[in-house]
Amino acid sequence: MKISLKWLDDFVKVSDIDPKEIFNLLTMKTAETEGIYEKKDYYSDIITARILKAIKIDNKHYKCVVKADKEYNVISGAPNTKEGLITLFVKPGGYLNKTKIAEKSFAGEVSSGMLLSGKEAGINNDFSKLFELTENFEVGLDISSICDYDDSIIEIDNKSLTHRPDLWGIYGFAREIAAIFKRPLKNYDIIDSSFSESLPEFPIEIKDSKLCYRYIGVCIKNVKIMQSPLNIQVRLFHTGHSPKNNIIDLTNYVMTEIGQPLHAFDKNYIEKIVVDTLKEETIFTTLDKIKRNLPKNTLMIWNNEKPIAVAGIMGGEDSEISDATDSVFLESATFDANHVRKSTVLMGIRTESSSRFEKFLDPVNAMTGALRFIYLLKKINPESHLTHKITDLNFNPFIKNVIHTNYSFIKGF
Repeated sequence: MKISLKWLDDFVKVSDIDPKEIFNLLTMKTAETEGIYEKKDYYSDIITARILKAIKIDNKHYKCVVKADKEYNVISGAPNTKEGLITLFVKPGGYLNKTKIAEKSFAGEVSSGMLLSGKEAGINNDFSKLFELTENFEVGLDISSICDYDDSIIEIDNKSLTHRPDLWGIYGFAREIAAIFKRPLKNYDIIDSSFSESLPEFPIEIKDSKLCYRYIGVCIKNVKIMQSPLNIQVRLFHTGHSPKNNIIDLTNYVMTEIGQPLHAFDKNYIEKIVVDTLKEETIFTTLDKIKRNLPKNTLMIWNNEKPIAVAGIMGGEDSEISDATDSVFLESATFDANHVRKSTVLMGIRTESSSRFEKFLDPVNAMTGALRFIYLLKKINPESHLTHKITDLNFNPFIKNVIHTNYSFIKGF
């Protein structure tokens, strides 16, 4: 697991602490750490830029005039090269993943610096086109001034977290560090769930409550599929995810932040959710386009009588989020840890979600995760709204246990 110190700073102040000190104290007091990655040691001189002119010089390449901290002449072979595009640019002498960028000649033209794809900039894994800045950034700004780019990433040995499901998220480590350094812990924002109480319920049926302790469903309409804000993409990439679009990214963002896996379905393909096991061996195509032979008794999420996801592990191809999606069904649930673990072994696959569900997650976090997702989505896509009340089937409600003791008894130990 990777911990972003910039992200951690949202919840407990660590910006004034040497990352190496945090690294060492976490190893001694919480979990084994494996290394520190400093982004600034690999990348430098990346700034925002606008393409002022783009003249095609052959079937693939463009000669561009780029405005950044000053004007540069740059050759670009990206298919989305066009005048007016605001993107990222590395100046001559800057570094991309420890490789120095020098001036180069191409077809008799000098290219000073380089226009960047998301992969080249270290933001996502998309190498197919220039990274487009969709937010209203001025040109000539260093990337570290507009997002958490110059971050320190501490890598944690996952094996040392097996007994600590509360540490499978940034916030869990913020709680630990707040205790270690005796600093206040800030909370994260969620939306008030009461606003949906007047809406109709969406049909959800749990047929096996021994394998599904809690299931929360949220129907959201007027969703616009788009690129996530820059800082969300940067934070996700730094913690091991590949940004895709705002909906998929927010499910990963919430999971990485508080440790609660979420799954988003295209609501246009959902009429009724049923949680039940397979009654016979079944061939099922998962999101990664692989046809998998699922054994009998595997817990599945169904749309009426059609399976659409392997519970706690991976969604199905038929209900995935696409560019055409305009409404979403969000799942936030708690599944039996032993069943998820056995299913991953039988399927031969482990995912970020299953890795967390295997650790006996707190069912209380299921509602928190759903409310955090809605809060973040409203900030990115304010036109989105719920069409049904937040449906919550909870077969394992929290019971407050009070332990009575006294000082004399404790002092005796």
